[in-house]
Amino acid sequence: MIDFDISIIIIGLVLLSILYIYFKFVMKKENVFLLFFSIFYFYLLISIKYTLFPIPITMAKVVRNETAFLSGVNLIPFNYKSVNYLLSKQVIYNILLSVPFGFGIPYITKLNRKN
Repeated sequence: MIDFDISIIIIGLVLLSILYIYFKFVMKKENVFLLFFSIFYFYLLISIKYTLFPIPITMAKVVRNETAFLSGVNLIPFNYKSVNYLLSKQVIYNILLSVPFGFGIPYITKLNRKN
């Protein structure tokens, strides 16, 4: 079982501090940019924690080639049978999960809303 434990959090914080130093001293970014970048970075870490982890892998299953990652994946888009599926928690959470990309990425990349 691969879990989102303290070692991954420490690696993420080390990577954030390296990026912070790079943006601050090499690229001469403002403090407001660094604040929003840090918030967006933590958002990405938390969303990875709740959407991808834990990964159910054991070495015995890998050796026997019994890993079934695609067993619960729907590869047919818009294949829903009722309106209840559209109102389910999964769909609503996926919409809420993508909201910060509309607000954070244009600021970080200096895109304006017209483009």
